[in-house]
Formats: sequence, structure tokens, C-alpha cells
Amino acid sequence: MFWVVRNLFVLSVRDRKCRDLSKVGLVYNRSRYGMNLILRDPTASNSTNLMRRRSFHTSRRKWNISSQETKGNNLSDFEKTKIFKNKKDSSSVRPNKVNRKESLVILVNKEMQKYKTKQDNYNGLIHLLSKPEFLVLCYEEIRGKPGNMTPGFDGLTLDGLTWNWLIKLAETIRRGQFEFSHVRRVQIPKANGKTRHLEVESFKDKIIQKALSVIMEQIWESKFLESSHGFRPNKSVYTALRELYLKGGNYSWVIQGNISKCFDSIPHKIIMKQIGKTIKCARTLELIHKAIKVTVRDLHTQENFKSKIGTPQASVVSPILANIVLHEMDWYMKEYKFKYDKGKIRILNPTYSRLLGQRRYSKDPLIRKQLLKEMKKHHSLDMRNPNFRRLLYVRYADDFVICIIGPKSDAINIKRNIKNFLKDNCALDLNMDKTIISNMKYGFNFLGAHIVKANMLKNHMLKVSAKGTRRATTKLRVNMDTRKVLQKLIQTRIAKWIDCNKLLARGTAFNSMINHSHADIICFYNSKINGLINFNYFFENRSRLHYIIWILISSCGLTLAKKYKVRTLNKIYKKYGKLYTCPETGIELKIPSFLEAIHDYKFNTIQS
Repeated sequence: MFWVVRNLFVLSVRDRKCRDLSKVGLVYNRSRYGMNLILRDPTASNSTNLMRRRSFHTSRRKWNISSQETKGNNLSDFEKTKIFKNKKDSSSVRPNKVNRKESLVILVNKEMQKYKTKQDNYNGLIHLLSKPEFLVLCYEEIRGKPGNMTPGFDGLTLDGLTWNWLIKLAETIRRGQFEFSHVRRVQIPKANGKTRHLEVESFKDKIIQKALSVIMEQIWESKFLESSHGFRPNKSVYTALRELYLKGGNYSWVIQGNISKCFDSIPHKIIMKQIGKTIKCARTLELIHKAIKVTVRDLHTQENFKSKIGTPQASVVSPILANIVLHEMDWYMKEYKFKYDKGKIRILNPTYSRLLGQRRYSKDPLIRKQLLKEMKKHHSLDMRNPNFRRLLYVRYADDFVICIIGPKSDAINIKRNIKNFLKDNCALDLNMDKTIISNMKYGFNFLGAHIVKANMLKNHMLKVSAKGTRRATTKLRVNMDTRKVLQKLIQTRIAKWIDCNKLLARGTAFNSMINHSHADIICFYNSKINGLINFNYFFENRSRLHYIIWILISSCGLTLAKKYKVRTLNKIYKKYGKLYTCPETGIELKIPSFLEAIHDYKFNTIQS
């Protein structure tokens, strides 16, 4: 009976000539025999059905479309493609649930080996880009993101794509006739009263850009260095901060660098030059050049313009293109580190060694105690040894940090050399106002965190062990930038300053939520509290969140007081309790019981 129902369903789809991928989509699952294609539930997106029935693919046995059942149907093209070809009929095997992006990476990586040359280059990638099934996989990757459902210049969205439309699109790409649509530019107001522009692209352009980004990511991911942490799989802000937290404790000077308008000022010639070293397919290079040289339509001035520099703001390929260009800087710093590093270990501090020898041969307890106090004022190693140098380089997108063990003059020379390298090789400018050289003992800001040496904090100066009191291991402490967090709350008018210099603030009523229900107000503030805890879970001063959460709690109480026209918070406490429990739904504020520092960067669980 099951097979009869399935055949009737396939025949009905063929007779009605239904090719709408939003109604009859293709879902790919992996089993131990290979990749299988199944139809998505047709009732999931059919607005005409008042009641949704149980879908076929939620049954105990997954079912596939064999080549015989789809004979004469356009869906048989998927079975003929090697990417989707099964080694064995697995209709009776229930496929395992896998990450959709991982399966796409595995399939593309296997397919790209056909176009790899002996010189480690790639030629003929246009054949992969012009496969409709590959475009379907790219469509599946971006269709679930809300931002990709914004109408483009033509007013269309990702809804309602058909299989025939994808076939025509693939044929247009193969012939080299594909042209990207105009990009809409709108002005978005900022909190400080100024505006910034936001670019919106067409949905078909996003599919092609996703396909290009997947291919370029497969090519360059193995070439990128470990010092690069931005816009890469298994790399993030946490991995960059973890690198500094573990390795940056013994460094004395730091260069906090920033590239001026990196994404907006990269020349197209530099981009195509770097890509042309690896990709030799003329059609693919032409398609990449069209993707970055699109026409922008400013809706405010009603003008069209093209630029020879920069990558489109809304483009999916912008991050990977920036990493490809800045990869040259990563290599330059790797070679610079190889030349700069000097010496194997530090030599002993002569002053410390002299005091240690005097204490060792002294028999007077008072003199030994006095010498021990004097020894604690000096480091056991010579921190100014000219024969010992080290360099640490970490980059995230257009922000980078260079830590050195050496004099300040070396930091000044490195800053000047980087400026010249970026200007000559990447045609980029180093932001001299934001590129700051500072001493580690005063700390620096990087990726929203304030980083400072641990041994400069009083509570980390000494460590007590079974053998006695000794100096603690030098480590950096990654702290939450409290001023930045409070500033965001003040900009959104949830709080206001009491004393800006002492970082004292208090909550205020959030007028935008007054007309919402009691439960909605509680849920809004719960989302703020959860967001703060989830992002700041690895910081050293995580306990500082108690003060920020108290500001949110007081803001929530004042918002409810203004909603119910109550003058004071005490009346809100008496009526709804300290957690402001909603009497109708029972929803209350979720306040954490403790916020201790855990230093958990979740390195093994970071997803791309």
C-alpha cells in the first residue's frame, strides 16, 4: 500500500507539472550507502490546505525517488549526476541526520577534484557552477535566513523558484551570459543621529554568490594560516581571544591595528590578481569580476554608479574575498616573525641571582626574610635581554593585534613596515588613528574585550602552593568592556549615566515597550539578560554582569510601573513580586544565581 501511494503521488506531481521548489522541494540526506534525494512534504508550504497531514518523510521508513519512477520527469537529472549518485539502493535504509552545510562541503570538495590540475590550480569550475543541482544546494543554504528574503531591485524573493528556472539559470551561467542585477542602496538611521547605507541584492544574485563563496572557501581554506580567525569555519571571535589568552602573557608591547575601510577600498585589480593565481577558468573569473563590479542604485539620490574598488556590502562573497587579499599580510607577518624571533630561553636576572645567592648562604632568619622581600620586587628572568625576541600575530577580518617581546622601537618599526606593505601590495591604508602602540600592563581593547596582563592585578600577583608563596604564571586576562556594554544600554534608552567616569548607571523606563503586554515586556528583558550571559560567559570579570543585570531589572520594573501608572517600584514589588511575575501566563524574569569566571571559550564546539 505504501508503494502504491508513493507512485500515485509522483505521477500526480508529474501530471500537474509542478516544479515549484517551495512546494515540492528536494531534501538531501546521507545514509551509509551515500547521498539520497527525497521530496519534501508538499503540504508544508501549501496555503490551500487548512489542516496539515503527516508528511511522508516523517514516517518510519524514508523513501527515495528511483530512476524508474521518475522516467520522463526532469527530476531524473539529479540521479544522473555523480554528486547524487548512490552506490546502492538505500530505499530501505533510514538515513542519518547530518549537518546540511557539512554535506555540501563534502560533496563540493569531492567534485572539485576533477578540475584540479597538476600545478595545484583549478580549471573548468564553470561546469560545476552551471549544474542545477549544485545551485539547489546553494539555495537550500540561504533560503532559511530572514535577511535573504528581502526583495531585491526587481522586487522578487527566494519564494516560488522552479526547477525549469534553475535549469535556464545554469545554462546562462555556462554560456557566460549571466548578468548581476542592480543593488539597492538605502539609508539606515544610527543612534547618534547619522545614517549609514545598506545594500540589498537580488535573490538570484545571492544564489550565484553563495555558489562562488563555497567554491572559493574549498580552495583557500587549506591555504589560510592559523593566525586568521575571521569568517572561517571553526574560527570565530572566541578562537582569536583564546589565542591571546593562552599565549600573550609574557609579551611587553602590543600593536592594536585596524585597516581603513577594508571592504570598501580593496581594488578590483588586486582581488582578481590574487584569485587568478589559483583559478585559471576564464568564465569563472569573469563571473567573479561581475559579482564585485555591480551597479548600485541609490534610492535616496536616484543615481546609478559603479566602482572599481571595494566589494558589495550585501555580497556573500565579500568576506572570503577580503580574506584572500589579507592572506598576503598573514604570510608577510609569518615571515616577519621567523626573522624577528631570537633566542631559545631568557637569561637569569643578575640582580635576582645575586639576592638568591646571598639568601642561600645566609643563616640569619631575619636577613633571609629581608632578602626574600627584596627578591619579590624583581623578576627572576632578564626581561630586557636584547638576545631574546618574540612576536605574536592574530587577525580577525580587518582588525589585528601584534604582541612583541622587545623594546618599543621595534613596535614602531613593525607598525611602519605593515603600513608600507599594505600600501604597496594590497593598496590598503592602515588607520593611523586606530592603530595604537601600548604597554601590556595598561591593557588594550580587541574584539569587544579589554585585555590586560594578569600579574599586574593585585589578586593575581602571588600564588600560594604547598611549597610556599611564589609568583603566579603570567597570563593575559580577557575582561568584558563594561563601558561599552553600558553605553549600548544608554543608547537604546534602557539606562542613563549617574557618573560616566566611575561607570555608574541606573535603569530607566523603556518607553517603546509600554504598550506591550506584561508577558511581552518580561520576555524582552529576559532576552537581553540571556544575550549578555551567553556572549560574556568566558570573560574574567563575568561577575560584573550582576550590576548590569540589576540595571535591566530596574528598567523592567520602571517600564511596568509606567505601564500600570504606578509611581514607585515598591508597589510593583508588592503586587508582582521581585521577579515581576505575569499573573496571566506566569512568566517571570530569569536571573542567574551566580556568575563566576569559567574561562570556557568552547573551542571544540565552535561552528562555522
